[in-house]
Amino acid sequence: MKRFNVVRPLYAIIASFYFGILVPILPVVFIFNGLVTAGATCLLLWAVIVFFAVIHNCYIKRIEISSKGVNYITLFKRYSLKWTEISIIGVGYVPIKKLGTKPWIYFSANNVPVVSLTANMVNERFFMMNYRESVIEVIKQYWPYDIIGLDNLK
Repeated sequence: MKRFNVVRPLYAIIASFYFGILVPILPVVFIFNGLVTAGATCLLLWAVIVFFAVIHNCYIKRIEISSKGVNYITLFKRYSLKWTEISIIGVGYVPIKKLGTKPWIYFSANNVPVVSLTANMVNERFFMMNYRESVIEVIKQYWPYDIIGLDNLK
């Protein structure tokens, strides 16, 4: 069995920097308007939320690939698809504001290829993760069919 983080740790760290340092303007506004306690409380709460989001995305949310199939695991969910249940494995794209799109690998029990992906598409019959060549190599050990969109990587 091989385990992979759904999101690359570097991406999660960059996102946590963005949301943890650049975005929390509200506490600064509170502090500059003399509401130091409210600002400090808001800032502390924001830091705790960002910390747990990073831990969840970097260490808990993962995909496991084995000879039996593929598992999608988060803190509160666990979905499994056997290789015989998977209809399509493909590469789709997640739009990232001002950065274009990034490739993601998806595993689907539905027989419809997908090009544009969003995080809310994940369910018990559809998993997705950041594209990595190392993941493709592991998939190819168990998946004898073509991986949709692999030849069209941007």
